[in-house]
Amino acid sequence: MAKPPFQDTSLPCCFIILIFLQLLLTVVHGDGKVNFDVIGPENPILAIVGKDTELPCHLSPNISAEDMELRWFQPTTAWRTLLLVLMALGFVTVGAICVFQKRQRKKTRKQLDEMREQQEMEHQSRASGDGLQLLYDTTNPKLVLSEDLKSVSRLIFEQYLPDNPERFDLDPCVLGQERFTTGRYYWEVEVGNRRAWNLGVCLESLDRKGRIPKSPKHGLWAVEFYKKKLWALTFPRTRLHSPEPLNRVGILLDCEAGNISFYNGAIGSHIYTFAGVSFSDVLRPFFCLWVHDPSPVTICSMSSESGEVADPLEASELPQGVPVTPIRERTFSRDRNPLWTRPMFLSPQSSPTLQKKHILV
Repeated sequence: MAKPPFQDTSLPCCFIILIFLQLLLTVVHGDGKVNFDVIGPENPILAIVGKDTELPCHLSPNISAEDMELRWFQPTTAWRTLLLVLMALGFVTVGAICVFQKRQRKKTRKQLDEMREQQEMEHQSRASGDGLQLLYDTTNPKLVLSEDLKSVSRLIFEQYLPDNPERFDLDPCVLGQERFTTGRYYWEVEVGNRRAWNLGVCLESLDRKGRIPKSPKHGLWAVEFYKKKLWALTFPRTRLHSPEPLNRVGILLDCEAGNISFYNGAIGSHIYTFAGVSFSDVLRPFFCLWVHDPSPVTICSMSSESGEVADPLEASELPQGVPVTPIRERTFSRDRNPLWTRPMFLSPQSSPTLQKKHILV
């Protein structure tokens, strides 16, 4: 929201007051006669009663006194004092007006900043939600994000987006907001009947300009669905098979073990695991939408309203041999909104069957 321009009225007010003081000065001395000073001798002069005494003097400024009538009177400082008081009051008034207007401008700017921050917080609150979200600054111009930053769709024509170092400029890709360094994380992505997509994780330092080399060697661990075939983006690529249609993909990231596993989110079956990976940088979720298919790809954190799933993941299917770090359990209720979360600990020994809802992030 652009800041409204401020009109500084203190300067015109100052000019008006100064002009008023100048006019006042003219009125005080402006009786139609020329003002000048009579400069007398520096030393006292002895005057004797009944005798004439010469009083040497001159005029300042130096003008002729011919045809002038000089009258002597006892000097008074009343008008001068009044003038000085009025001038002082004028300057004080000008200063007070300037200070007042400065404070008013500062107060107005502060109120506008607070309103702007409140609107931004409200916008972020509307766009925020449990689980993963997409990072707008990385969005390729061929893609468009939903308002809640949970869904991404492919456009027929590119939209204009400001270029920045974070944005994919050529391939139709976008990253997730979350940054992973330690712990275990699981999320699911609804792909529906989309004809082509890439899903996985990548290094935050992945080069985003030009064509993206899609392989672990370049910091990308993902699976690809294209022309009705499923591949693991290894080098060379590995052909994969899913016993059921793959409409929802589950991704399990174990940073300590260096494993990235993919599951059929609808039935809980294991698809592929990149094992023993040594991560040299922070990881982010990776999404890529090939072909001009209007079907969106949506991040989701539950399979149904109750949060239950049809079939659980067996602990034997998950990476073993490492302690499980604290993860988050999401509890879903028909009577409460929004969802609430609490931390919990799981281990293969204490929980032989690990429900997917226990490791949703």
